[in-house]
Amino acid sequence: MNLIAPSLRRRLGWLGVLVACLLGQPAGAAPSVDEQLEAIALMPAKAHPEALKSLAALRRTLPERDVQRLEVLWQLAAIHNYERNAEALLALEPEFGAWIHDPEPTRAALGRLAWQLALEGMHWGRRDLAKANAALAAVGLTPAEEERLPPVWRLRWFASRADLAEEVGKLDDAMELRLIALRAAEKTESPRRVAGAMNSLANVHRRKGDSEQARHWSDQALALALAKVPSNEALLSNIYLTQGTILTDQERYAEAAAAYEKVLALADRDQDLRTRALMLGNLADLGLRNKDYPRAFKLASEAHKLALETKDRGNEALAMHNMGVAQIAMGKVDEGRGRVLQAIQIERDDGNVTSVAEGLHELGEYLERAGDLAGAVKAYTEYRGLADTLERDDRRKAVVEAQQKYDDDRKNAEREALIKANELNGALAEARRLQLALWGLLLACGVAGVALLLNLSRRTRDANRELAKSNEVLAEQSERDPLTGLGNRHQLQRLLAEPRRAKGSVGSLFLVDVDHFKQINDTHGHAGGDQVLVELAERLRQAVRDGDAVLRWGGEEFLVLTDAQDGAAARALAQRVLASIASTPVTLADGSAVPVSVSMGFARFPLPEVEGVVSWEAALELVDQLMYRAKSHGRNQAWSLESAPNARADDLLALLAEAEAAVQRGAIELGQWRGPALVAGGTA
Repeated sequence: MNLIAPSLRRRLGWLGVLVACLLGQPAGAAPSVDEQLEAIALMPAKAHPEALKSLAALRRTLPERDVQRLEVLWQLAAIHNYERNAEALLALEPEFGAWIHDPEPTRAALGRLAWQLALEGMHWGRRDLAKANAALAAVGLTPAEEERLPPVWRLRWFASRADLAEEVGKLDDAMELRLIALRAAEKTESPRRVAGAMNSLANVHRRKGDSEQARHWSDQALALALAKVPSNEALLSNIYLTQGTILTDQERYAEAAAAYEKVLALADRDQDLRTRALMLGNLADLGLRNKDYPRAFKLASEAHKLALETKDRGNEALAMHNMGVAQIAMGKVDEGRGRVLQAIQIERDDGNVTSVAEGLHELGEYLERAGDLAGAVKAYTEYRGLADTLERDDRRKAVVEAQQKYDDDRKNAEREALIKANELNGALAEARRLQLALWGLLLACGVAGVALLLNLSRRTRDANRELAKSNEVLAEQSERDPLTGLGNRHQLQRLLAEPRRAKGSVGSLFLVDVDHFKQINDTHGHAGGDQVLVELAERLRQAVRDGDAVLRWGGEEFLVLTDAQDGAAARALAQRVLASIASTPVTLADGSAVPVSVSMGFARFPLPEVEGVVSWEAALELVDQLMYRAKSHGRNQAWSLESAPNARADDLLALLAEAEAAVQRGAIELGQWRGPALVAGGTA
């Protein structure tokens, strides 16, 4: 597991490190207050005593109501938070309070924002995300007040909110906030701040699994930093760190190690133990990926000692996690599992949902490789439960969840269709008004009125037909995935609401997940990944019978819903799908052939000998667990729940959660079908 520590992400907005002060001042020219503040903000951590003296001098000379004095208070707060000196921070409250209680509303709002962000920084350093969130909530800015914020404070406000959203797994919210922060950074006309905002945006893309966009923004940040602020080693350190994590995700380990070594060298030069601990943890992660487990354990152990010394819980969790998975890989499964679970508990206590989910997923992978299949399934199952709370493509909610967000093109198409429908409705209303008027004319004008009425009736019928056609198009668009043309969640909701299915699950349900899809995206780009999804959608269409529903469920997942309740028919369909996908590579537009397989979970309903009706929500969860069972047993296979003698419908999920024990005592019967061996890819 690799990490960009929250403290490092924030140092661009809070303090910065490893940079010389002012360059290029004319001989004899005294630096302005703004220039002095910028220089202080960029001092390395080891220069904090000097920075505090400089800030104290400015504090004595600047008027109390001067906005530059508020910046002095802010930088004092930043240093105290970095040093974990809560007492010194809280001693600043009276001076912030003078701003908070200023009779001028704009100044009061700015003071309230500065103090609450300072408190949020204190809680953030303690990894108390709940209190950090409460501090942000206490800011209480109205949209109008947000608009009036000076650009640098607007940047700090939205960047802090994005930090927290990212840590608790609200990645879509974080993305939106990062974009607003970037626009604010651009208005500051500070290359340092713009490059930092770009780098933060790259990190959100990386956590969302979009390494292509992550590298795009990171490269832009690096180019800007090298061109405009090459001496700002703090900024370069953060960008190299981001690039290292992106390269790691892309399995370009040698390049990632080189990026991490650059950050480590800067940290060692400035005696920055926290950054050193983080880099050792990330280098340990590279050791794990290169299967050099003894080296990984050694590096993670050194990182763990530094994390305890600096009282950094984030680095402590990272180091413990990497120590644990290294032990699992070296055969010390019980000891390693215990360490990883301790690390996950630290993240859970801190409210870091994203890291908990990532940790559980990696734990499942290592336990699977070590042969602890029961432990792997348990970790995967818990991961899936958490993944439902994250803003990712692989989330699964209840069938009746709120509408998913559509792509912009889809929205635009629907909007145009709605406008057209409204125009038709207007035309129809006008036609009806004329029709009523003409009934009156009919009484007065006789035959002439009849002719006019017939003409109007014809126009009304035409308008009705056009309106009906438009509504049909709109309904069709709302139920189609724009990439694959398959049905989507809306179509499933309609299908499940049909009378024959409204009371519970009837038929066979299949959940199909593309194996190693992230690697496909990383290797061939998102355009290549989209081509794979489109081709697999077509193969699924060809594998099913007329009348069966094939839907894109989200990301790289598909659902198949059939009316068949026969076990043999369900098993035959599963085997057809496995064979149709694994036996022939997908040929991309550039001529490369990509071998692809899927993992599948399926069941038919009603299940034999089961008491009660299985709800559709439970049915989806059942096939989801079965699909993950296929993943944990090697992928390119399908697992099914064949029967559960004398079980109640409400107990099926619990039985599947302890599948090995349930199978041994005869409580459930599972089926397993492997797909054909993958055909090697290459260039077609």
